[in-house]
Amino acid sequence: MKHTLISAAAGALAATVIAGGVAWATIPASNGVINGCYQKIDGVLRIVDAADACRASELPTSWNQTGQQGVQGPTGPKGDQGEKGATGATGPSGPRGDTGPAGQKGDTGQTGATGPAGPAGVSGIEYVTAQGVATAGGQFGRFPFEARCSAGKTVLGGGIGGTDAFRALSFNLAVQSSEPSLDHRGWYVFVTNAVPIATNERFEVWAVCANS
Repeated sequence: MKHTLISAAAGALAATVIAGGVAWATIPASNGVINGCYQKIDGVLRIVDAADACRASELPTSWNQTGQQGVQGPTGPKGDQGEKGATGATGPSGPRGDTGPAGQKGDTGQTGATGPAGPAGVSGIEYVTAQGVATAGGQFGRFPFEARCSAGKTVLGGGIGGTDAFRALSFNLAVQSSEPSLDHRGWYVFVTNAVPIATNERFEVWAVCANS
């Protein structure tokens, strides 16, 4: 009889599966119980949603689908380490923090050592001028002249020019030399007449001097 009930239940369960997908939503019930109805006469079993679905010629029956919990198995071996995931995108910059309070003023540092004295500057600037004359005569007359600094002074520079406001020399005169004197106490020039000149021609020599 037991074998017959089991076979009938299996057949009824298979028929329920074939009949459609609706039975799967309620069989077994949410608590795991399976309900069935079997014929009082021939013992044919059919699976139903609930015990109150049995006919007058059937008797209700039920059984629990969940069996007893088995013994916990041994811990399995540790799995291999997975691959490293992709680097996530850089997040946006956070807001700028508030400016911190000003720090306390530090102690005054020690005075540094005095550096070496620099070279003495120029002092006692003096501007000296002197008048020279190229006398009338033949071509290539020689006329040296010098503007001398005061005593104790050295020449820094100098030059030669005409006596008029534009400082231009006559076309009759040619400057052969314009340079510091050998003792650096004046400015020396050497002028010649480029052509024979009929009258004397004046020129001016100047020197810039300073304390030695």
